[in-house]
Amino acid sequence: MEQEMKTKLSEINERLKKVSENIYSIRSEKKKLLQTEDEIHSIFRLNDRVFQDLKNSWKHGEMSNYVQDIDIELKHHERNMKQSLQDEMHALRQKTKIFEEKESELQHEIRLLSMDDDLDT
Repeated sequence: MEQEMKTKLSEINERLKKVSENIYSIRSEKKKLLQTEDEIHSIFRLNDRVFQDLKNSWKHGEMSNYVQDIDIELKHHERNMKQSLQDEMHALRQKTKIFEEKESELQHEIRLLSMDDDLDT
């Protein structure tokens, strides 16, 4: 009986280790995503400054319309990119929640096994 419990405990600990590794991996992904998001925001701020300068240089005429059209297109891409980053972060949060719940369940199983072992001795 004791060997069976040790085997079960070992299996649970192995599963717990894999879950913890997944949580760590997701946290690393989140960190990279946040860094990417910061870099993208910096690029778009720079774009805004450049296009503001261009709009100030060409207030009328064909170039004004051209600059305005490109600016509108870039703003559209910026919104899409921001939405994509938000969606990805949301998915990572959901994955984290699922793995944290699984981790909690496995820890609970370990406590129950330990309590059973204490009662048997």
